[in-house]
Amino acid sequence: MEDKKLTLHEVVAKIIGPIYPVGETNEDNRRLANLKVMTRLTNNLVEDIKEVSDEKNSYMWSLKEAGRFAHDFLANELGIKEQ
Repeated sequence: MEDKKLTLHEVVAKIIGPIYPVGETNEDNRRLANLKVMTRLTNNLVEDIKEVSDEKNSYMWSLKEAGRFAHDFLANELGIKEQ
């Protein structure tokens, strides 16, 4: 029997539970609660990435590289512009 390795996304989805509504009130209330958990987690992760992006102008190469990568991800993948 082959062990299936789960991705981080699959692990988080299993922990939080389904988020997509199905049109049944009781189940959709549970899924809305799950969606709220998922969005709080997502916001926390984006905030962590924003902190790294602040290093994009660092004089230290490794901080600068990580900061530029984080900045590019926020800008190009998520459409989050600097404020």
